[in-house]
Amino acid sequence: MHRRLGEFCRAVKGPDASIVEQRLEAFDGLVKPALHPYGFYIWKLGGSDSGYSLRLHVWLPHARPRQKPDWPPHSHNANLFSLLLMGEVENHEWNWRTDPGGGQVLYEVGYQCDQSVLRKTGEYGATTDLTISKFHQGQSYCVPSGQIHASEVARERATVTLVLLSEDAIGSSMVVGSRDGHSSYTFDRNAVAPDQHIQARQIALEGRGNVLR
Repeated sequence: MHRRLGEFCRAVKGPDASIVEQRLEAFDGLVKPALHPYGFYIWKLGGSDSGYSLRLHVWLPHARPRQKPDWPPHSHNANLFSLLLMGEVENHEWNWRTDPGGGQVLYEVGYQCDQSVLRKTGEYGATTDLTISKFHQGQSYCVPSGQIHASEVARERATVTLVLLSEDAIGSSMVVGSRDGHSSYTFDRNAVAPDQHIQARQIALEGRGNVLR
């Protein structure tokens, strides 16, 4: 995995692999992670001189407290690169077709203190042309800025990804929701149960060990 980590960093043109290793070595998971609306946990490991922020994403088996309504298709406002340290991920990607009569609508993602906020836009349409790619431990993938996608992990699996997110953001991230949805929704990213924090930390440290050992 040392070799994979180096290949990953060179491919992304992000921070040097030695810097990433130093951040991982310093990680102890004692700081409470943020809870993502799609049910995984996030530790932010800081930025870098090369313009990327570094994160650990952890999916617990079975424990997936997700935002309601649960609308997986979404986009990011910057390029996102993931390296699988443990487990498996299916990356689902769609095209977006604007259509005033469509049954779906884009929601703009914002943040307010420890909450994620979805606000309904006036852009209606539909997702089309679904493609699914599966990735395993040691493999990596990229989600380009603006690409509608969803990272899906089987409920019974524990999964850890190392993420480099470009700090060169443009516009807002979006979520594809239902046309008849409410004007806005909020999600408490601070709502991490103590037992889930402990379990997520143990899994994160195991995934880290796959790189450092």
